[in-house]
Amino acid sequence: TQKHYRRFLKTDKSFFWVVTNLNNKYRICKSYPQWIVIPKAFNEEEVVQTLSNYRDHNRIPVLCWKEDSSSVCLIRAARPKKDAEVCKTDSELCLLYTSDAADEED
Repeated sequence: TQKHYRRFLKTDKSFFWVVTNLNNKYRICKSYPQWIVIPKAFNEEEVVQTLSNYRDHNRIPVLCWKEDSSSVCLIRAARPKKDAEVCKTDSELCLLYTSDAADEED
């Protein structure tokens, strides 16, 4: 999985993304790989402490595919838990995902 991520991150000219082992030993989410991809600008500890309890099954928003020649990407996540209040950290992370595409259009 890490090798797969590194392949499409080679085309990331803005160095926007980072491959991280935040999910090492599946400590965040059992259905995600141990290596996940998130925006580099995001604090990894915030992901663990804040987001991992906000969405169903701790499925935080992560990059799972990126088109090699553009900023088109596929982000995977679960819905927020039932009756969860809006999570500012989650909203900020989702906005970071959209900013990569906006930056490449400039």
